[in-house]
Amino acid sequence: MLPKHHLHQLIPRRLASALERLRACVWSDLAEVPCILESEGRTRAEALRREVPARPPFHWGRVFGFGRFRLELDAQSYAGKSVYLRWQDQAEGTLYVDGVPYFGFDVAHRECRLPESFGDLAVESCCLQSAIWHPEATGLDPMGSRFEGAKLLLRDDLAWDAYHDFIVLYELVEQWCLADNPRAAEWWRHSGTMPQAEMLSHPTRLLLRRLDEAVDAWERDGMPEMKALLTEIYQAFPASGPSIRAVATGHAHIDLVWLWPERVGELKAVHTFSTVNYLMERYGDFRFGYSQPASYEAVEKLEPKLMDSVRQRIKEGRWEAVGAMYVEADNLLPCGEALARCLAIGQKEFQALQGTLSPPLWLPDGFGFSVCLPQVMKLSGADYFFTSKQGWNDTVPFPFTSFVWRGNDGSEVIGHVGTEWVNYYN
Repeated sequence: MLPKHHLHQLIPRRLASALERLRACVWSDLAEVPCILESEGRTRAEALRREVPARPPFHWGRVFGFGRFRLELDAQSYAGKSVYLRWQDQAEGTLYVDGVPYFGFDVAHRECRLPESFGDLAVESCCLQSAIWHPEATGLDPMGSRFEGAKLLLRDDLAWDAYHDFIVLYELVEQWCLADNPRAAEWWRHSGTMPQAEMLSHPTRLLLRRLDEAVDAWERDGMPEMKALLTEIYQAFPASGPSIRAVATGHAHIDLVWLWPERVGELKAVHTFSTVNYLMERYGDFRFGYSQPASYEAVEKLEPKLMDSVRQRIKEGRWEAVGAMYVEADNLLPCGEALARCLAIGQKEFQALQGTLSPPLWLPDGFGFSVCLPQVMKLSGADYFFTSKQGWNDTVPFPFTSFVWRGNDGSEVIGHVGTEWVNYYN
């Protein structure tokens, strides 16, 4: 039996170390995958044929440019095995399996499991990096996108499960500590002294101890014992408080034209839709919602087989086409007629996609809204409104989350604002 230390201030650093060690246990290298830069150019249509071995580290492309990589992989050697592909590139790429989009690679999504049998593998990339929120986002190098290679990996599923069980509890106890005592912020970052234990609540101290015991179990008896103890911690959470019936639904917000041209927004739609379809294939309870018929049209134009899969997901009731507008429109520059047109065209497209109009207008990323919007919403068949950017206002905070919004003609819709202190963008 390992001795239990009595100092709470030692626990967070130990948990952080255990988290890094767990992460290192998840993946093991199987083989390097040779890649050929097959074509490159300003756009997909203008890409010139090349046959350049992409020997990492390797720079390619100019900003917003297109590149296609062919993967030299003997599929027969791995038939029937559960292997993963890791793609290490600064740019955003989409993996194609036998000519069909399969998964989107970017700084937040480096690995995907390959199907048990496949023929040709290729990655079509757009030379940009837009995940500015991610800790691994570095932007593109001045010479272009830095490609650092492709690998086949094996995944330790026990370590994967233990890591995710652990990190959820780790982040939970961190938030509890900060809620108990603001002084805990420096302590948790290992840059200051710990508040006195009495200044932390009993549930916080208890969870700290239980996670410490989980690390003990790993070091004493191995990862299966750690996983069993983590499962026990989850089961011990009290079922008190209000009972809420809710459905967790993923969503994606794509800026069709923000810092890039429209053709890049179209490639982003292919990139995102392929990842969602991959996740739905793996997880039967995964649900997803997406707005903007303009993106569905782009995928139909560029990759009709992927769009066939999306239609099937919609038919299954797992993919919800929702949003009312043709694009998530700005509300300050367009006139009322333009907003009405955007709603009319959008609702027509949603009707075609899933057989019904979209009840909510989904505008999470708008910076202000026209007073005529309730009127044109009601005329289009949209009775509900959702946004979130008001949560950014730190000078005059928006005072409500759910409310009735009355337009200048008296039309009323039900509105909801995701705020930074409630649920923000989610």
